[in-house]
Amino acid sequence: MEVCQPLTKVANDSCPAIDQLQQKLTLLRQSNNPIQHFEDHENEIHSLFIQAEREILAEELQKLDINKALSK
Repeated sequence: MEVCQPLTKVANDSCPAIDQLQQKLTLLRQSNNPIQHFEDHENEIHSLFIQAEREILAEELQKLDINKALSK
């Protein structure tokens, strides 16, 4: 699939999932406690990345929706 429409804004602008990911990483970096169960930690961060990717792609696909553009 080829997309011939330039991006109009930065992808991570106002993405709640990216905000959650950044908050989680900030908390982890500020914490003095070692990670007890790395697999749980890894899964949580991975899930946040997947959620952010979905939100960003949904926004971009919505911009390319021809039916939505024609109904305006």
